[in-house]
Amino acid sequence: MAGGVCCQTNVHTVSQTAPSPGISLIHTLPDGAEISSVSTTDSSSGPSNYSRNVLAASGPLKDVHVPTRLMENFLEIASNNTKKDIETCGVLGAILKDGTFYITSLIIPKQESTSNSCQALQEEEMFAILHEQSLFPIGWIHSCFMSSIDLHTQYSYQVMVPEAIGIVMAPIDKSS
Repeated sequence: MAGGVCCQTNVHTVSQTAPSPGISLIHTLPDGAEISSVSTTDSSSGPSNYSRNVLAASGPLKDVHVPTRLMENFLEIASNNTKKDIETCGVLGAILKDGTFYITSLIIPKQESTSNSCQALQEEEMFAILHEQSLFPIGWIHSCFMSSIDLHTQYSYQVMVPEAIGIVMAPIDKSS
């Protein structure tokens, strides 16, 4: 683990809707760990303002640390939808520490989904969580292979944070 950062997963309910519950998974850092925080003169702008002004102009891309357990948690959360052939998607929140992004949060928003599409609803709830936790919107995760629409979604994340990632977890694909 880079820089001695270790994470545990805590599950917190954010909101409830069918077919997918709103869940926020927060990885906590061990006692004594220090986290750099971003301060701006406009607190409503949060990390996205920082990312536009500093991250985009900072040269080489920063490393992104993705906890394995986060992906396992996503598959567990998505399992009911997967059994019904319904896609699930989530947003990844990260902290920036010593030049590395550490994904600490998985937010499963209210969503409308089909077997090959997923649309987040009430996105302001996701952004409220990111803002409250001072997290960067570092990417997203979903349970269906990338489509052309997904590539546009990925681009929108990379406009906010160039290091943004898209993770595809294909629980029904047995070809691996």
